[in-house]
Amino acid sequence: MNIQLLKCKNESLLKEIENYEQHLLEHLHKKISTKAETWLGEQELYMMSEERGKDELSIQTFIHKHQTMEQTIENYSDILRELGDKAKNLIIDLEQSNLSRDLINE
Repeated sequence: MNIQLLKCKNESLLKEIENYEQHLLEHLHKKISTKAETWLGEQELYMMSEERGKDELSIQTFIHKHQTMEQTIENYSDILRELGDKAKNLIIDLEQSNLSRDLINE
């Protein structure tokens, strides 16, 4: 009787963990997506700017802003790639934990 009760509680806890992990993945995805959309919208506004250099100093300033923007985009893409990899690893871990739970229940 005690073993059956422990198995039942274990199964219940595993389901709670699975639900929590799924909720965490969904939250992470939503947060990343929202942040990316906001950032892209800001960059789009910046790129739509009709600012043109009128003299050498303003052109150098514009070039510097453009180079900074390129570096920011490169850094941001690295962050998004890294977060995507982490999300994939979380999904793999979740699938493995589900497999482990299934093996335990058998």
